[in-house]
Amino acid sequence: MSRIAVIPRHFTDEEIKRANQVSLVELAQRYGFKLENGGRKALHVKNSGGLYIFKDSNRFYHWASDTKVG
Repeated sequence: MSRIAVIPRHFTDEEIKRANQVSLVELAQRYGFKLENGGRKALHVKNSGGLYIFKDSNRFYHWASDTKVG
């Protein structure tokens, strides 16, 4: 069996700065995700299985269960 070499991709400081300026709420809405109230500081992405976007900090958390479906 052959191995494929994986070369790590390093991001430049400028790329990181630009990525951190993107609003996750606006990005989710632009891609058509439906957002609903997920608590005082969070929005829940509907039908995501547990994806929450925190409005104030522009961060996200994905809660996942260990339960297997199917």
